[in-house]
Amino acid sequence: MMDHAISQVPGTAASHAFRQQMSRFVEQSKLEKMFGMPGYEGYFAQSVNTLLESALREQKMPTQL
Repeated sequence: MMDHAISQVPGTAASHAFRQQMSRFVEQSKLEKMFGMPGYEGYFAQSVNTLLESALREQKMPTQL
């Protein structure tokens, strides 16, 4: 399930629907500045994927007490 979510991040980050949702939390000028930068969507998607992959690895590790 998490693998599927990770694979969907680039498409989600590039979608119009995602930007609309982000506009609820981020000022429009800042949103345009961030996502208007060449390569930002890729950077954002990679950052989110890195976090999700880290969480997935930790989830698979046996608990050490």
